Amino acid sequence: MNQNPDQRNYLEVLGLENMSLKELLEETEQRKKASSLERQSDRKPILNLTHLVKTAVNTPTQEDYNILMRVYECGGWKWNGGERVPTKEINRWNMYSSNNCVCAGITFNTANLGHFGYSSKSFYVSNNWKVISPQDFYQIQKITPEILNEVNEYFEKKK
Repeated sequence: MNQNPDQRNYLEVLGLENMSLKELLEETEQRKKASSLERQSDRKPILNLTHLVKTAVNTPTQEDYNILMRVYECGGWKWNGGERVPTKEINRWNMYSSNNCVCAGITFNTANLGHFGYSSKSFYVSNNWKVISPQDFYQIQKITPEILNEVNEYFEKKK
């Protein structure tokens, strides 16, 4: 593909310099879709999350937990027992570390939709709940890596 030097530099910066025109058009279309999230007035992405019955998400790392809390907040979900925002709550990952699990939108003891609690993986397993990975949760929710990037960018800019 013939490009003038300015175009080539731009494509190199984006990591797209070796793509055909067709591939560039497809990549552009994917990026448009990824950035077409609805947003609140403060530019926070809005995610329409599905409540998963008797399901908990295991967050084996602090990073997994942090990202999941950001996704929950963009989905409008709150901590059980009130209106506490996921990213403003005390860090609950430290309680169980790699065995930490968070309800997937329906609390264990009160079955509140859009609210969640946390406990150990063994707690949920012993109560016949399905325990899934964050990646499985994102796949079920149709949250792509591009959407996760947008969510994370929003919260990074707020710091």
